Amino acid sequence: MLRKSYILIVFVVAIIATSCVTTHKVDFEVMWPAKAQIPPHIRHLTLVNNTLLKQSDSMGTFYGFQDKLYYDTTRIDTMLSMSALDGLAAKLTETDRYTLSSNPVIVPLKDTSEMRKPMLPEVLGLITPDETEGVVVLESISTYDQVDYYYGFNDVVNAQLTVLAASAWRMYDLTEKRIVDRWVYIDTLRFYGDGYTVNSALNPLPGRYESLRRVALAAGERYSMQISPFWLSVSRLYLSDKSGGMEKGRLAAEADQWETASAEWQKLTENKSNRRAAMACFNMAVASEVLGNLVMARYWLDKSVAIKQLPQAARYNAALKIREKNLEVLKRQFGE
Repeated sequence: MLRKSYILIVFVVAIIATSCVTTHKVDFEVMWPAKAQIPPHIRHLTLVNNTLLKQSDSMGTFYGFQDKLYYDTTRIDTMLSMSALDGLAAKLTETDRYTLSSNPVIVPLKDTSEMRKPMLPEVLGLITPDETEGVVVLESISTYDQVDYYYGFNDVVNAQLTVLAASAWRMYDLTEKRIVDRWVYIDTLRFYGDGYTVNSALNPLPGRYESLRRVALAAGERYSMQISPFWLSVSRLYLSDKSGGMEKGRLAAEADQWETASAEWQKLTENKSNRRAAMACFNMAVASEVLGNLVMARYWLDKSVAIKQLPQAARYNAALKIREKNLEVLKRQFGE
């Protein structure tokens, strides 16, 4: 009798252990379409810096310190504008949507009133459609930075540096001789420090020159997402119930061995337990997406739902629909 009771207890514990569903997260990068629909025939780009007067580095910068406004006469126009173009160029080279034709071309600004006027005639005078199909012009960039500090718990001084960059961009299609994009945006970066004195709280903050360089880089990186596909990190959940095959797949997935994980989970997609079969199919969908196959991801998710509606399925279905829609947009943007 005792032996039978012991066997029954072990059996119940085993059922409980294998019935406990756990979720696990994977982060990976996917390509996201550009926000603007740039004509696909534009494959070569020239970058133009149109922010500088003939006497370069002509403007100082305003900044704030503890609610007071100051003006710094240090002239950093060239650093700001070229950093913004560097940020743009670096991001554009992460995908093969465009080829950059040359280093940025500097077209001096004749008058500050021209900063927001189209300059297609000037561009056509410098660059021909035979050399490049598209031109991106940085028309203006200006910055403002503010340092604040306050005393917090236990008299710890908390410091914050806020840096803003307002930039204006315009993109031209030289083949069709028209403007294809206009973008004005304010980027913001924040840096933090703390300590028991004001100086120790301010020490971790980057210097003004470095913080302005970083926000200018961020401005260029931001604009790249307007005109070019870009890589974006997404998160997905996959499932385990501590059973042999599901757990082996989970361990392989955690080791970034998704082919091995798929092989383990696929063995369970026809399992007698509807829940386990649905979980295995669900995981196969996630694995397929991680491996870059959206068609198979859709196949396995639909099969999972047909077997049993898991709580995680609706949310994943919505995310997968966005990816499928984005894929069609990406094909158009790459001219496929």
